[in-house]
Amino acid sequence: MASVFKVYERDFPPIPDEKMWPPWYGARLKPNSAMRRKVLGRPVSTQIRNEMDAIERAEKRCRLCRRKGHTRRGCPNAPHSDP
Repeated sequence: MASVFKVYERDFPPIPDEKMWPPWYGARLKPNSAMRRKVLGRPVSTQIRNEMDAIERAEKRCRLCRRKGHTRRGCPNAPHSDP
């Protein structure tokens, strides 16, 4: 209990009028760059790839005529509409 009374032994200066307060422009915070959000978009893969993960690329094959070397978009056998 003595420690409680010891706190109040000192004089508390009165708070000055609000007009006497120094101007306050808000809290000045410095953002932590480590906590910054990542950019939106496709997430980056964390998978560690090795030679077993390599995919052998097959040659393009058309979905219309089933020939190799082109796709449906550039197929010479595709039906064309007359304008």
